[in-house]
Amino acid sequence: METQPSPREQALRLARQYAREAATIAITAQDKNRYSDGKPQVANLTAIGALYADVSRTYAAIAQAEPVDIDEEK
Repeated sequence: METQPSPREQALRLARQYAREAATIAITAQDKNRYSDGKPQVANLTAIGALYADVSRTYAAIAQAEPVDIDEEK
């Protein structure tokens, strides 16, 4: 039987996932900024990337506030 991840583990997983997405979007925005035909999209991509980074920080804060399971310390 598979055990459910703790709320802390779930929040950390989501924080990492959103941080990866933010980094991917930042790279895309950087690439688009290099070419004149991609420049109109840069502002939108930057806003979306900032939102993902904020969500990542929120999940990281939630994970920090959750108690650590004894099994996680090992």
